[in-house]
Amino acid sequence: MILFNDEMRRRASRELLNLVRYPQLPIGLSQIIQSGFSKKNGCYFFENYASKLEEMGPDMIRSRFGDLTGYEVSFNTIHIDDFSEELTLSIGLAFSREFLKSWAKWADVPCKLVVASNDGEFGEDTSFRFYVPREDEVYMDYSNISGFDEAIIAVDVLPGSDSNLLNLDRVRNVMAG
Repeated sequence: MILFNDEMRRRASRELLNLVRYPQLPIGLSQIIQSGFSKKNGCYFFENYASKLEEMGPDMIRSRFGDLTGYEVSFNTIHIDDFSEELTLSIGLAFSREFLKSWAKWADVPCKLVVASNDGEFGEDTSFRFYVPREDEVYMDYSNISGFDEAIIAVDVLPGSDSNLLNLDRVRNVMAG
């Protein structure tokens, strides 16, 4: 399932309108995807960030991050604007498409990816994050994303998901309503 708010529809429609294809991922973002994933402390992470994680028990994770979802989101947030100054939303969506392809091949559990974008002090701030949904843990109230000021798109990624779920034409069609 793909959910998005009106602000995302507005931004994506404007930015994606004249693209023939998604922009090429900057090398750093490609390397994150190519590194794959890792499971540690009952959570899932990008492999190249997993080495930065210290061993923590459930009590320590809950005291520092609130829950496992908060722990995952803390380490699985990628600031797209750290890798590119232009078309950060398009690059964030292209990164999401590549993430989906990689996760669908690797994982046997569902996850949720979220791309958020807003106007920051130095231009457009776009971030990507992912986490594995867990019972009794809530990252964001998706029933209320229309109330968010920032542009939000959230995608449920299932094991074996359609790798074309986030291709450019499909995203444009979904945004068009």
